[in-house]
Amino acid sequence: MGTGVNLFTAEYKDGRWTNWQYAGDRLNKDYQVGEMCLTPDGNEMYFHSTRAAGLGGLDVWVTRKVGGEWQTPENVAAVDTVGDEGWSYVTQDGIELWFTRTYLARVLLTLRDLSDGRFSWITGTAQNGRIET
Repeated sequence: MGTGVNLFTAEYKDGRWTNWQYAGDRLNKDYQVGEMCLTPDGNEMYFHSTRAAGLGGLDVWVTRKVGGEWQTPENVAAVDTVGDEGWSYVTQDGIELWFTRTYLARVLLTLRDLSDGRFSWITGTAQNGRIET
């Protein structure tokens, strides 16, 4: 079962994206990858999905590339709730994971510190183009 999202890979050369290739059934069908982002080194992919073994609704998952192959995704249980979490973004320095969480009918923007495995939380709601904490 897929998510309706198809992922492709490409190379950026001389100001153009070239060599587009279907990323394969593992990512597009087997893993049920939704909206995703890659870490700056390209070796971790965070995404949301309704995969089995999640905590409920949309959950945040991570898969790691080892030997050129994406591994079985792991639920990022430390950030998931029975509500919806997703739409992840990893900062260019690879230290922060931002994602949205739906809580009490509000969409929250939440931060997880990836630098040392501990969690730092900054939670706020998007209001008029800015984050209210």
